Amino acid sequence: DGETRGDGPTIAVTTPILGSLVRDLVGDQANVVVAMPNGADPHDYSPSAKTVATINNAYLIVENGLDLEEGLHDVLENARADGVPVFTATDHVTLREVTGGNDHADESETAHDHEGDDPHIWMDPIAMRDMVRALAPVLDRDLGLRVAARGTDLAGRLDALNAQATGLLAGIPPAERKLGTGHESMGDFADRYHLELVGALLPSLSS
Repeated sequence: DGETRGDGPTIAVTTPILGSLVRDLVGDQANVVVAMPNGADPHDYSPSAKTVATINNAYLIVENGLDLEEGLHDVLENARADGVPVFTATDHVTLREVTGGNDHADESETAHDHEGDDPHIWMDPIAMRDMVRALAPVLDRDLGLRVAARGTDLAGRLDALNAQATGLLAGIPPAERKLGTGHESMGDFADRYHLELVGALLPSLSS
């Protein structure tokens, strides 16, 4: 479990990527605690007792949503029930819908893995920019953190990252703009940069 110490309220964040963005937004105005360590699979991560306690006592939880944090589902639901405010990133971005490709539609235990809204929004810098723009006023209004200027700066850097990626990928000929992945995790990246997602070794939104 990673964390950044600050002098203000504790913000519990589920994933390292979201944690990085929240830390950038708040600076030293808050204590940002990230539940999952770098390299953890968010689909099957199990939190420690310390992490559960931190989430339950946070001033705000920032989660990805769309069942990405499967192992944290019960913990997050219990925190909600106890009145901890939750900001869900996927509520504030344009989502990619995954449909079809399910050879096991009659098997209810696997059907949900093959279709639905794609939770892997961090693969698109513009989605992350939109999330930052939505989170900044929440931090100001609900936690009293002054993050407007930092939010504008971070949104600008995400725009610049998108422009850089667009430039780097522009030289790929149209016939060769194809992408294969380990599991169904880079669809947002493919859509943003006009790549054809030709297949995944595990055709599932969950690993």
